[in-house]
Amino acid sequence: MAAPSKALLLVAHMDVVGVDKSKWTVDPFGAVVKDGYLYGRGAIDDKGMLAANLAAFITLKRTNLRLIVT
Repeated sequence: MAAPSKALLLVAHMDVVGVDKSKWTVDPFGAVVKDGYLYGRGAIDDKGMLAANLAAFITLKRTNLRLIVT
C-alpha cells in the first residue's frame, strides 16, 4: 500500500445551496450583468476546478502514470 505522505490530493467542491431571494439585490437566477460583473447563483463557483481535476484523474488512469515524489 502507498504511503499517505505520497498521496495526491486534488480539491474542488460541487454543492447545491438554497436561495433566499430576499437577500439578493438582483434576480439570483437571472444572470444579471451589473457594473461589469455577472451576478447570479453559481456565477462564481468551483466547477472549472472540478472539471480540471477530473481530467487529471482520467489522464493519470489512462496513461498508467506513476507519480514520484522528489
